[in-house]
Amino acid sequence: MKQKRFFLATILLGILLIGCKKYEEGPAFSLRTKKARISGSWVLEKYLVDGVDETASYLGGYSPDLLEIEKSGDFKYTDYYFNGSIIDYGVWEFLPGKEEVKFKMAPSIGSEFTYKILKLKNNEFWYRWNVNGSNRDYHFKAK
Repeated sequence: MKQKRFFLATILLGILLIGCKKYEEGPAFSLRTKKARISGSWVLEKYLVDGVDETASYLGGYSPDLLEIEKSGDFKYTDYYFNGSIIDYGVWEFLPGKEEVKFKMAPSIGSEFTYKILKLKNNEFWYRWNVNGSNRDYHFKAK
C-alpha cells in the first residue's frame, strides 16, 4: 500500500512540475533562484531572426558578444566589432512574474530594453526581443 501511495505521489509531483514550467524552453524545475541563475558571464552562442539562424552574419567573424550580469543589479554588455568593441552598462531587473527582464542603460546612454526570457538554466540563458514584429532570439551559454 505504501508503494502505491509513493508511486501516485511521484506521478502527481511530476505532473505539477511539468505544469509549472515558467519559460518556453525550460527548465521545468530548478533549486536555484532565478536571480542566481541569471547572474554570471554569458557568451552569445546563437542569434535567430524569426527562427532563422543569423549568427554568422550577426557576428561578422568577430568575437561573440559578452553579457555580464551581477546579482547586485548591474550589468555590462560588450559587443565586438572590427575596430574594437562597444560596451553598454547599467542596471537590470526582472519584471513582475519574472518572465521578462529589463536592461536599463546608464543615464549617459539613456535606453532601456525589455526581453522575454525563453530559457534560464545555470548554463543557458535565452531571450527574445521583438523589434517591429520581428522576433530576435539571443542564445547565450555560460562563460
